[in-house]
Amino acid sequence: YLVMAAPTAGFSGNEPGAELFEPPTGRSEDWYSAYFVEQWWNAWAHKLGITTKINEDLSMALGSSCVYLWDLTNVYTLFNRMGQRPHPIFLRRVLDRDGRILEDHSSFYDPWTTLPDRVASGYAKLFEPVDQVIKPETAFVMQHLMEDVCKPPGTGGRAVALGKPVAGKTGTTNDLFDAWFMGYTRDVVTGVWVGYDTYDTPM
Repeated sequence: YLVMAAPTAGFSGNEPGAELFEPPTGRSEDWYSAYFVEQWWNAWAHKLGITTKINEDLSMALGSSCVYLWDLTNVYTLFNRMGQRPHPIFLRRVLDRDGRILEDHSSFYDPWTTLPDRVASGYAKLFEPVDQVIKPETAFVMQHLMEDVCKPPGTGGRAVALGKPVAGKTGTTNDLFDAWFMGYTRDVVTGVWVGYDTYDTPM
């Protein structure tokens, strides 16, 4: 849901009113986003975890800036975690040649981890500080909007074949040179990019 300043019948026309509406994210009508880009998008994107430079113009509403797939996947992980910043790891455990544990990042949710390690990991999580980047209510609304994208006739409607709740967003870049799908279920977050390394040939 977005709150847009707009003249209303109760005002003289010179005073902004507030209009609450749910944008049609299941369709490719992204024009409404342009109203909000110049005011807050650059700071907001970096707050969520985007590390690349953001174009400071209205075309950013259509995704005209280049971003890393890793960054964008982490942003969607944040929505899936109700606004809490993820701390991804690449190595679950490091052992020396004698079998001694040098580093351990076992997860309570990892089905391949032994029960004692899962319990120990879950207990340790209780004492980790939470990095709440956005309000849970905001993340919930974002998830609600993206769930509609992954239902027919949304652009990601074929995701219903998974048979579980899915939230996500499809997208294409300028002149159809690239295609994206960013989405998640309760336990998996995925980012998919399809395109060529150079801008010589569109898909």
